[in-house]
Amino acid sequence: MPDSQLPDDPIIRLEQIRSQRLTAAPSSDDPDRALPGTEDEVALEFSDRHAHELRYVHLWHRWLRWDGALWRRVDDLSVFHLVRQIAREYAKRHNDKKLGRDAATAAIERAARNDPRHDRTPEVWDSHAERLSTPNKTK
Repeated sequence: MPDSQLPDDPIIRLEQIRSQRLTAAPSSDDPDRALPGTEDEVALEFSDRHAHELRYVHLWHRWLRWDGALWRRVDDLSVFHLVRQIAREYAKRHNDKKLGRDAATAAIERAARNDPRHDRTPEVWDSHAERLSTPNKTK
């Protein structure tokens, strides 16, 4: 479906795009498609679900979470837990116990860090002092 025919509602639009991607026949020559049942596929799903709320800054070795007003450091293992939940789903779906292992979860989390939807440099934070680190200029 061309973008011009997608609805204006971003939630409905996202769901339609996701369903198109899931129903489309995988192309073996498409470098942007993960192979089914791989850690890469799980990392892409993690990013699809959490790109709106999570960022990773490599130089800080730190995940950041949007709380609705500010980007806050994630000081616990909650991101790892989110990855593990999705890895379990995929392990059950593909009947592959390897995706449920701790090493696979760590590899998935590392792969997700590199997704452009999460990856940020330190310079992007507080680059506009008048905005106070928030898109709607609050707090």
